[in-house]
Amino acid sequence: MIAILQAKLKVLFHRPWDFIITTIASFLFAFVFSQVIGHQSTTAFHIPLIAMDESVKDSGVAESLIHSELHNFYWETEEQLEDDLINGRVEFGVALYEDKFLILEGMTSTNIYIAEQYIKNAYIKDEQNKRLEALVRNQFPQAEADQKLYDIKNASLYTVKENSFKQTEDRSIDNTYQALFGITLFFVIYTIAYRVLNIFVEKQAGVWDRMILSPLSKSQMYIGNFLYSFLTGYAQLAIILSVFRFIIGINFNGKFLLTLLLIAPYVFAIVSLSLFIVSLVKSIQQFNAAMPIVAISMAMIGGAYWPLEIVESKVMLTLSKFMPIKYGIDLLNGITVYDLSFDQLLMPVSILLLMGVLMMGLGIHFMERRHV
Repeated sequence: MIAILQAKLKVLFHRPWDFIITTIASFLFAFVFSQVIGHQSTTAFHIPLIAMDESVKDSGVAESLIHSELHNFYWETEEQLEDDLINGRVEFGVALYEDKFLILEGMTSTNIYIAEQYIKNAYIKDEQNKRLEALVRNQFPQAEADQKLYDIKNASLYTVKENSFKQTEDRSIDNTYQALFGITLFFVIYTIAYRVLNIFVEKQAGVWDRMILSPLSKSQMYIGNFLYSFLTGYAQLAIILSVFRFIIGINFNGKFLLTLLLIAPYVFAIVSLSLFIVSLVKSIQQFNAAMPIVAISMAMIGGAYWPLEIVESKVMLTLSKFMPIKYGIDLLNGITVYDLSFDQLLMPVSILLLMGVLMMGLGIHFMERRHV
């Protein structure tokens, strides 16, 4: 077993270019997708405001908009806004009145509807605050009213609830991590699969028939090849994630080492899946045709390209439960985005290990039964 592993690692060190190229390609795609999608998810609108009433600039509505963390609202004069609209520097502007607002369009844009709803909510919230303040001041003395208004303003409107993978409540989505994990876990499938394919090539070429005459047993030969495929796949994932951590600067919620640990069950499942596919094909050409179909389908259904939280089809969600990549993404998101404890991650870990054991057993059984 060790001899087989050493021999294959020596071949890899002498001919490392396919491993290097796939690692670089995986990193570049993950980086581009995570940056583009993450940027799109956090891009703010730049919206100029003009005050149509003198009191507007000191109103609660204006304060809410100017200090918005979601969009960039800023003041302009009517002349500046008109010039910006004519020359296409802004899509639209907003004229604020004391009790209403007007959107001044320079060009047709779907962003107008988003901004309109946001500003409307600011007016509604300001009116609610005014009515609440009036109600409190009518019922309590000045000092007590001030304290109650302060308490109401700083009270939390939300309760914090701990979620595990067994719960069905909605969770927030971090698009940067979603793209990073999804694309990285998708590309490593090819690295692992074509390492496992060596078993088929060697058996077809008669190498195993000659090796079986040596003291090596078939189980040792399988384990040696399995370890080689596992280690190369794990190394690629570890290299890519390390580049994101130490060069790009993504901190993985301070749990980078645990993230590296949690990718091991996924790699194990993918090695087993690749062995299962190899056991079913009759030629390398069939494998080359089947592997991309399986990998891309699994990535699409399993949530590598888009988060499953936005999928409404019950059929697709049911199918995703049979995809190892879904549980790999769940593990990485669980530890980095949702900050779940290790106990809460045991379910996806267990599912990946179970999938791996089942597919490995079936793969070895079919391969030996066919006498490839």
